[in-house]
Amino acid sequence: MFGNTPSIDVSQWFSINSTTGVVYVSGQLDRENASEVVLTISGTDLGSNDAATSTTEPDATVTISITDINEHGPVFQPDGTTVIDTSVQEESAVGTIIINVEAIDPDNPINGMVTYMLTGNSSQYAYINPLTGTCLLESKSVLCFCCMSC
Repeated sequence: MFGNTPSIDVSQWFSINSTTGVVYVSGQLDRENASEVVLTISGTDLGSNDAATSTTEPDATVTISITDINEHGPVFQPDGTTVIDTSVQEESAVGTIIINVEAIDPDNPINGMVTYMLTGNSSQYAYINPLTGTCLLESKSVLCFCCMSC
């Protein structure tokens, strides 16, 4: 039995019980490294003295799909960013793009989807597109420094 996944050593991932033929997980699986593993399994008749008939022909191929779990959280880019500074001009129009933020989650597409939201009272000043990370000016009142009555 061996794995047929390019550049990934999956020999530590699966084992087979030589008596029952049960294939089981024997190591830590990582879907981010391999989403599918192809195992080739052969059988041997220990009671046969004829080498030509003592092994299975052809071998069996077992394809194992490794599903993803949500093991990673999103990380702002560049990697490790925790503070993002930006500026916007006074009297900018509502809808002006303030910043585009990006976070990446290395899980597969479903578990790796990132949605964005503003927290606290910042949503009264800005809007963030939950799918794209584009942050827009929502209210001009926060930017009017000429007269505090705007």
